[in-house]
Amino acid sequence: QTGETRFLELAANGANYVGFKAPDTLAANVIWTLPTADGTANQVIQTNGAGVLSFGAAPVSNMSTVRKTNAFSTTSTTFVDVTDLSITLTTGARRVLLLAHLSWDNSGANSNMATFVVDGTNAGGVDGLVLKQAMVAADAEPVFIAYLTDVLTAAAHTFKVQVRTSAGTLATEAAATTVFTAIEQQ
Repeated sequence: QTGETRFLELAANGANYVGFKAPDTLAANVIWTLPTADGTANQVIQTNGAGVLSFGAAPVSNMSTVRKTNAFSTTSTTFVDVTDLSITLTTGARRVLLLAHLSWDNSGANSNMATFVVDGTNAGGVDGLVLKQAMVAADAEPVFIAYLTDVLTAAAHTFKVQVRTSAGTLATEAAATTVFTAIEQQ
């Protein structure tokens, strides 16, 4: 059985304990040096990679969110940028999760496509990442799209939302319902 270390509660309170248990297999001996003092509220224990533990701030994802601040419409049958839905984020060599919530109206039954653009490249190709077909005229249609990039280089990157329609006019609905977020993964 794998070894474990147990710390008993005060005997007057019962026989329960907390403890640590080693993994079933190890490639080598491992020793961690505990911090010399308690951390402050909301800090986490972290390692320097050489067995020394310390308290520090929890990692926070680099994140940016934008909302539509004005009306947008297009009759384009090729992808075009949705104004105000562009984010520039300086990242490490990591992936970025892109999320968009769109609510669009259109002037006739048609097919509408949406996609993300990462540093000038359409992530969804010719057909985009999401398709809404046979939309009813003047009917609000909520659309949610998500995309996880490949690992990007450590640099500033520009992310955009693009849309196109097969016919008629595609227009975004109320500003509060159109949101675009980029989150750097840890």
